[in-house]
This record gives sequence, C-alpha cells and structure tokens, in this order.
Amino acid sequence: MRTLFLFALTLPLLGQTAHRLNRYEYNATIRDLLAVPFQPAADFPIDDSGYGFDNIADVLSLSPALMEKYLAAAEKSARAAIVAPTPPQPSVQRFAASDFHYKVDFEGDYDVLIALRRGSTPVTFSIDGVPVETDANEFRIHLGRGNPRLVADSPNLAYVELRGPYNPITPPPSESYRRVFHCGHPPGHHTLACARTNLADLARRAYRRPVTSDEIEGLMHFVKQADSIEQGMQVALEAILVSPRFLFRIEPDSLDDFQFASRLSYFLWSSMPDDQLFELAAQHRLRDPEILRAQIHRMLLDPKSRALVENFGGQWLQTRNLDSLQPDPAKFPEFTNDLRHDMQRETQLFFQSIIRDDRPISDFLAGNYTFLNQRLAAFYGIPNVEGTQFRRVDLPPDSHRGGILTEASVLTVSSYPARTSPVIRGKWILENLLDSPPPPPPPNVPKLDETALGATATVRQRLEQHRANPACKGCHSRMDPLGFSLENYDAIGRWRTHDGDLPIDAGAGPDALKQSLLKDQDRFARCLASKLATYALGRKASLPTATGNETFSQLVQEVITNAQ
Repeated sequence: MRTLFLFALTLPLLGQTAHRLNRYEYNATIRDLLAVPFQPAADFPIDDSGYGFDNIADVLSLSPALMEKYLAAAEKSARAAIVAPTPPQPSVQRFAASDFHYKVDFEGDYDVLIALRRGSTPVTFSIDGVPVETDANEFRIHLGRGNPRLVADSPNLAYVELRGPYNPITPPPSESYRRVFHCGHPPGHHTLACARTNLADLARRAYRRPVTSDEIEGLMHFVKQADSIEQGMQVALEAILVSPRFLFRIEPDSLDDFQFASRLSYFLWSSMPDDQLFELAAQHRLRDPEILRAQIHRMLLDPKSRALVENFGGQWLQTRNLDSLQPDPAKFPEFTNDLRHDMQRETQLFFQSIIRDDRPISDFLAGNYTFLNQRLAAFYGIPNVEGTQFRRVDLPPDSHRGGILTEASVLTVSSYPARTSPVIRGKWILENLLDSPPPPPPPNVPKLDETALGATATVRQRLEQHRANPACKGCHSRMDPLGFSLENYDAIGRWRTHDGDLPIDAGAGPDALKQSLLKDQDRFARCLASKLATYALGRKASLPTATGNETFSQLVQEVITNAQ
C-alpha cells in the first residue's frame, strides 16, 4: 500500500490547482463518507496558513510525516468501517461504589455478585432505576448495549462484581459498515457483483465525481486478490483514502459541475457534497441562479454550516487564537477557562445567527443583540440573564456592547497579556474590517516604553511619544485612532473608565467608531467578501461589487459565482 500511495501522489496535475484537504476538512470528509466515531486527523501536523486561512492551496504542503499519517489514518478508518467487532471472552470487573455506570459493548447475559462486609443484610439492585427481583446476592441479568446505571443498595456493601458477557449477541452492522456496503447484505454474504457496485458508489463519493470503469477495475483488483470480500474491500477502501483523487480537490481554470459542487460544499461545510449536490451536478442544474440560491440557503441552515463559523469565522476574526492566549493572571484573575469558552461561544453563536437568520452583513458591525449565559452577562454587567445556557439577549442601550468589535473574544485576541494595545486593535480593524492592512513596521523601531503605565502615564501618552518617530508616524496615524476608540475595554474586554489611576481618553469612543464603519459599510462588505472569496477559492481573491446592504446568503452566492 505504501508503494501505491507514493506512486499515486506523483500523478500529473499540470495546469490544475490542487487543494489538499486540511485537517478539519479531512475529518469532516471522513465523517460524511464513512461515519466513523473518531477524528482520524487529530494527530496530523498543523496546517500552514496563507492570507489568514489554513485552506490555501499554495501553502498546504505534503511532508513525509503527513504521508505516513495518511497511511495510518486510512488503515484505521477502513478497519473501523468494515471490520465487525467480535464478541469478547467473558471477563470480570469489580466496582467498589454502590452506584455506577457499566459500559456494555455487547448485549448478553452477565453474572452479578454483590459482596457484603458482614452478615446477610437485605440488598436491592436496580438497572436504570428498575429493580431486579432477586433474593440472592449472586444472580444473572441480561443487558443490552449502552451505558446503564447499576445501583446496589446496602449499608454493608463491600463491592459489586460483574462477569460476562455470556451468550453475547453480535450487534447489527454499524452505520459505517452500511455506508461501505450499501447493498444491504449482512457480513459474510457479499458477492463480487455487489462489491463492484459498492466500490463504484464509494469511490464516486470519495472522489466527488463520477468514476471510470478503469478506476473501478483497479479497485476490484484488491477484492479479487483477498481471502474474503470484506478483507478486499478494506484494502480497496484504504487505496481510495490515500488516492490524490480523495486527498486533493483538483480545480482547473474552468470548473465542471462536480468541481463546482465540491467548491461550494467545502466553502460552506468544509466537507464533501451530499446527495442533493451530487444529483444537481449530474443534471447540470446547480449553477442555475434560483437553484443555487435555494441550495445555499439549505446548506447554511444545515448543522454542518458550523464549519463555516469555526473555520472561516474563527480565522477571519482571529478568535481561534483565544485557545492559546493566557492573559496575565495577576492582573486578570477573572479570566478562567470557563470564561474563555463563554467568550468564544458568544462570537460563534452571533455569527451563526447571522447565517441562520440570513441577517444583513452590517449586523457584524452594529447588531443590537448577542448571545449570553449568566457568567458572561455578569462579566459584561448585563442584568437578568440566569443559568448556564446561552440565549439571545437584546442589548440595553447602556450596555456598551453590539457587534463583533465589542465582543470580549475579539477584544482579548487584540490585546497583550497584561494590557490593551490600540496598535493591535487598530491593525485588526484595518486588516479584518477594511481590508487595508498596514505595512510591516520598519526595522530597529524601539518598543513602547511601558514604565509607569496606569500610574503616571496612559497608553495614549506613551504612544504619542512613540509616534513622534517619523518612521512610525505614517502607519500609527491610521491605526492608533481606531484602536483608541476601543480603549474603554481592558485586555479581556471588560468595560472600564480608568486605566489604573488615570481616566481613559478613548477619543470618539466605540459607538462613534461603529457609526463611522456603518457609513462606509460598502467598504466593509468588500472586505468581508474578499475574505470569504479567499477562503472559498483557496487563494487570494476579491469581490469588488459587494455592497453593505446584502444579506449573508446573498454575499455567499455572489462570492461563489463572481469571485476573482
């Protein structure tokens, strides 16, 4: 298999763009192809990024280490999908607690032994709250697959011992097995004819296009050489999963209907097309504007569109970085892992609501609602939100919140661990909302003097001294006013009026900043469209025709149709 893999990766792709599946896309594609209950790319090397995203064709390299991971993942995934679990030999497990859960992989009979410390006091035993009628301390029960709660109630309990399974019942084929053998035959009853049919369907879905008779015959070679059809199908599936036709999305200058379907599905779902997209591509109807609009709407409402929130949103807004940031615990003891999760969840739910409700993209700038639980609401100083569950909250006028700029996740990732940074925040706005990134700083520029910050000098005063350097003035005159508008938010996004002992001078403030951005919302729309187009196409792209009054789905359709 290793020789086959290395040979396959040398297949010519001249004149075409090859998009290697990144880690997230690989996991999602295997999930939708095989429904295996794990993430096979969990230990893959971290993907390189370009233009702010980790799905850019030119930077997604293929290292020898990744080749080895592909081989191991293919073998693990194929085995999990095809090899049926075999009933184990009976074993013994002992539990000291009286109340416990017992994982049952195989339905069958199990012997229960209840050991007491002394005497023969009465014992009651129950399964998921249902009593077992028995007067003995040793008896047999029948357990189905699952994780039942077992309770042995006695003041003198020493331990509970379970032995089994006896007379185990082999479970029905898994969803993964059925996706490989969609012929419906039970294990051990497959023929070469159904193997051919199964492989043709499997390869079509894995390669995301119709397959040729030669490709099917090449895969059937593995089945014919194996000791059993199941064994041959496992090897053939491994060959599919290490093929460049699976690992890469090949895009020539002019896409055919199936390549267009793949571009759309990896844009919105980070995964392979589903049956509806395949069918429309086969009928050459997917590019019809009305049908495309309906499909985009359907796909954005599908739970798989969470990938767009996590992958595009998390990288565009840089909130992915929140996972690795650690604000100074001495200055910000309130910042816990729970609060970190809440911050990230707020932004994800806000983004998801714009997608789900097809809101105007201007909501990103100044939406008057957000999603909070009690902990994050208390952090923001917003009353009447109780419980751990997130819910939509209409923001009070005096909340100092509204839009992504005032969400704690964005404010935290655009700060230093110990203090705010108007420079980073201003640069963040220029890059991510206005598509006008500043040039890199010139070499040998001295760092900001942070001595006495908050005691005798504010960040603004120190930056004014820094900006006096002619080499710094040009860029800082663009970045700093934007960042200072957010200075009322500390380094973890909490509202404040003072920096230490000194009052905050935030210039016009966050509300005026949002209004300024809204007045030029077409510029923001072009920026967002450019980010979406770059993410969708896997290369630097733009969409100069985007306008600020579009809804999210309208912008998506414009991107997938017209991006350059």
